[in-house]
This record gives sequence, C-alpha cells and structure tokens, in this order.
Amino acid sequence: MVFVFQENMNSVILCEEEKPIQEVLSFLIVLAERVITAAQEAGSFAAANLRVSGQVTDICKLLRPLARLSATTTLAVYDRPIRRVFLHQILSINIAADFKRVTSSLDSFLADLRWLLAIYNRDTFDVGTLSPIAMTDPILAYVWPAIVSLHMGRGEGAAQLVDCTNMNDRTKNVIVDEAGIPPLLKMLAYGTALYNLADDRYRVGKIRDAGGVRAVEEFGAEDLAMRLVALLSVDVDLDKFLDLSYLKSSSVGEECLRSDKEREREKEVVVAPEVKCRLKINDAIALWKLARRSLVNSRNITDTRTLLVLAKIIKKEQGKLKKNFLKVVAELAEVAESNSDLKRTAFKLTSTPAKGVLDQLLKVMSEERNANMMTLVVKAVGCLASMFPAKEKRVVHCLVAQLGHLDRGVANEAARSLSKFVCSRNYNRKEHAEAIIEYDGVPMLVNLLRNDQGQVHLQLDALVLLSNLAVNACNTRVLEEACSKGATGRDQECRLPTA
Repeated sequence: MVFVFQENMNSVILCEEEKPIQEVLSFLIVLAERVITAAQEAGSFAAANLRVSGQVTDICKLLRPLARLSATTTLAVYDRPIRRVFLHQILSINIAADFKRVTSSLDSFLADLRWLLAIYNRDTFDVGTLSPIAMTDPILAYVWPAIVSLHMGRGEGAAQLVDCTNMNDRTKNVIVDEAGIPPLLKMLAYGTALYNLADDRYRVGKIRDAGGVRAVEEFGAEDLAMRLVALLSVDVDLDKFLDLSYLKSSSVGEECLRSDKEREREKEVVVAPEVKCRLKINDAIALWKLARRSLVNSRNITDTRTLLVLAKIIKKEQGKLKKNFLKVVAELAEVAESNSDLKRTAFKLTSTPAKGVLDQLLKVMSEERNANMMTLVVKAVGCLASMFPAKEKRVVHCLVAQLGHLDRGVANEAARSLSKFVCSRNYNRKEHAEAIIEYDGVPMLVNLLRNDQGQVHLQLDALVLLSNLAVNACNTRVLEEACSKGATGRDQECRLPTA
C-alpha cells in the first residue's frame, strides 16, 4: 500500500513548486480518493485500514474547500503555507507496525489543514493554536497568517508584520523569504514594516527586485498630489462651487475642509500677494510635471478631485497663473486620450469635476485672447473628443470659431482637434461632421488652405479635417456649396477629397 503525507518540511520538490496550486490540490484530492478506495478494499488489517480510510476521508473534506478558495477568490492566493504543508514523501506499508507511523502522520496532516483553513477563512486576525508544521518553526505561525491577511486586503496583517520586523534578523529574513514584500508594497499606507525590513543589504535588494522603487515613487506621487491640491485649495471657496456633500466624499475634500478650519489661524500670518502667486505657480508647475506622460500620476491626481480645484482657479485667476493651471488640465487630458479607463473616470461629463472643467475651457475659448492659452484649451478639448455626445454642439461651435483665429497656431490646433471629432474612431463622427458644416466650418477651412498655399506642413491639419468631413457628411451637396463659398474671392477651384 502507498500513501502520500507530510513528514519533512525541509524537503523541497521543485516540480510541485512550479505547478499551479489548484493543480496540486486537485491531484491530492484524486490521490486521497484512491487511498480511500484501496483501504476499503484491502483484504487484511481491516481495522487499521478502516481508520486510515476515515482519516483520509476527513482530509478530503478539508482539501475541497481549500481548493475552492484557491479557484474562486478574486485575489491571488498566497500559497506558500499550502505548498509547505503538502511537501510529501512516499511510504510503503508492509507490516502492521507501519500503520502507527502513517496514522500519526495523517493526524498531523489533518491538524495542519485545519490550521490552514482557519488562516484563510478568518474574519478577525488571531494567531490562535499552532499546528504541527508551525510548531516546527514558531515564527511561521506569526508570519504566515499576517501575509495571508495582507493578500486578502486586511490591514491588520501589516500591523502584525510591524511587530515581527521589530524582532531579530532571523524573523525579518523569514518575512522576506516567505514573500511578504509584494503585499506590503501594495499597502504602502502601512509602510513601517517595509522601513524596518530595509535595514539590511540583502532585504533591500529583495524589496528592489519586487518593484519597491517604483511602488514607493508612485505612492509618493499620490501623497504629493494630495498635498499640492490641498495647498492650492486654501484660498479656494469650494463650498460656493459645488455641493458640500460631494466635497466630503473626496479625499481632497477632507484636506480642504481641514484647511477651512485652519484659515482663521492662517489669517494671523500676513503673506504678500506676490508670494502667494509665485507659490501657486510653482504648485501648478509641480502638478503639470507629475502628470506629464504618466498614467499612474495622472490617475492619482484626478483621483484627488483636483479637477474641481483647477476649474475654480481657472475661473478666478488671470495671466501666468491661469496659464499654468491650463497646462495641468491639458496634460491630464492628453494622458487620458490614450487611456479609455482614465478618460471615463476622470472626464465623465456627468460628473461635477469634469463638467466644471469643461465649462471653464469653453469660457476661455470664448473670451480669452492670449494665443498660448487658446492653444492649450483647444488641444485639451480635442483630446476628449470621444467623450462628447452628438447633442453637445456647443463644443463643436467653439472649436469651429477658432478656425478663423488670427493666430495660425490656434487655427491649426482647432483643425487638428476637430479632426478627432470626425475621425473613424469617433462613434458620433457623422453628427459632429454635420455640426461643423452647419457652423460654417468648411469656408474657414478653405480660407486656411488658401492662405497657406504652398506650405504643406501648415495645410495638413485642414486637409485631414476636410477629408473626414467629405467621408462623413450626409449631404455632399451642402458640403460642396460650403466649399465653394469659402473659395469666393479668388479664381480657383476647391476640389473635395474623394472618400
């Protein structure tokens, strides 16, 4: 007769380490069922075989919920304790005396399984009774439950690891060797444990190899973004800009509300207006550099409801200060253009922050005369082209008006942005094309082409937009009439690009 059971924790079977834990558990369940059948059908040692059959049946009852847990959980299962319990040896039973050794090992295996299930199913964090495998190395009894808790998103595990990292180097190395660093990096709010581990070259290397440098930088950027926005919001009365309940629901709202409580004390310190202005400009530059070409940082910034503060300051300020905050919005929009998830979450037009920002962008387009600011705003709106529904014609109207801007850079940027409204990737391209024609965009495009004759690099944006209009216009006759209207005044023929 042949059985599989845990006996030596120091045995390392590499093939089992490489297999998915679901496969390992499935194999054990099948093997246990074969042992049960073999024990029940054995012709000798009936009483001993009956006991073995009962023990293995109990093992099966514990293996199945463990297998379900590893297969159905939404989080990656921390399986090192499971694999250590199931490292096995093969033992042949030849004489009656062998049964005593087998049943003793199966009892220990059952105790280990019960302890494992208690770790994975625990609602409250408690080390509890030690299993046989944990008693072999008691440090594991503290480290394993803590890391399991971290993997399942429970912060109490980090608190337990903090206590462990205050112990000796042996304990710290066990945490590292038992893969405790990755979940700690995901919960950097509980950073004390990582700080305690990073006092040794070996452990610092392990933290680096687990992506620690990038994770810490990203966490720092998130924390920095919140502080930068909180600093900006000191002089911004958001209560008049949005519902107070919405403010309380956001992380930056909490910072703002705390700032409100401290304003009375801050009034005692007199700060020159020019100093405040320089501080805010530098603050905006910092946010812009954080967001630039960084999806992670842009997500962190928009998660703090920064758009609310930006919209209010753009509405309130002028000059260089206003321009730098427009740069932040434009950068966030450009990053969002290439990431649909960020675009939907940060710039969803039914949300208060996104609506506030859009209103200010359109106001700048209608009232501002500074070409640099206009270019930033036009570019930002173009990056969000796919977010606008067909009925949102005021955005198209504002952009079409910029086709006639005296500054050629603004006009070309408007043509480039409008192209994104009528390109093949835009679901509402036909409706947007009709709106551009309706607002006399084609004559303006023809004028751009005529004024930039011979300068292909300047004509390109207008040509792309005109081509997309030709493809998506429902009534080409109207388009041709509009084209002819723009060509009047010079003896030349305006030919539409062929679809």
